[in-house]
Amino acid sequence: MGFFGRLFGLDGAPGSRPDVIWFSKAGKYGGLLRRMNQYAGQKVLLAAHFRATMLELAGCHEFFRSLPNPQSVEDLRAFLNLAPDPDKAQVCAVDAALLQTWPEDNAPKTGRGIVLGIERFPLRDADDALVVGARRLPLECEVEFHLSLDDTVLRIFIKDSVVEFLRSNSKPDQPMESNMVSNSIKRAQERIRKNVVNETPCESVEAWLTQNRR
Repeated sequence: MGFFGRLFGLDGAPGSRPDVIWFSKAGKYGGLLRRMNQYAGQKVLLAAHFRATMLELAGCHEFFRSLPNPQSVEDLRAFLNLAPDPDKAQVCAVDAALLQTWPEDNAPKTGRGIVLGIERFPLRDADDALVVGARRLPLECEVEFHLSLDDTVLRIFIKDSVVEFLRSNSKPDQPMESNMVSNSIKRAQERIRKNVVNETPCESVEAWLTQNRR
């Protein structure tokens, strides 16, 4: 990360993190699996906007396939209320929509956690709503988005020359953090907003982009 931190600059703002970029989808999910050891005693929420991404996550490793998948605010609250395990992370896979609508109930913070977004939505307000919802959880919680150079959204949002540069200067098992990529994604999301004609829910990001923008 040091090379890309020097080249592009890391976000030094308190409580915020640049996007974490992996060489491939396999590298992303493998890297997330290895990272679980870092979160002993914490709740870890792997959040996705699209069902296709949830299925992709479940299909890549038995660990992810066996994760609880809360279907309502009550289900997610029950997961968050589980007694912490000091020896390992307690992990679930959650639809981003649950976090986007989490009620602002001013519940006391009773533990630590992290939300790992495993994709970006084509519109910025959906990602922002995920972050706002995560900060309302009864956890001291950070949000970090993990992407790969294979992700459809990244291929659409980032210039081919930038993607090729990143690919040629990255390692398959090591992530990169780059404000340049994060800012490029934000600008692309703002451009897409101007061309949206519908916001019909879809199973995948590809279907969403096809059906909802000019």
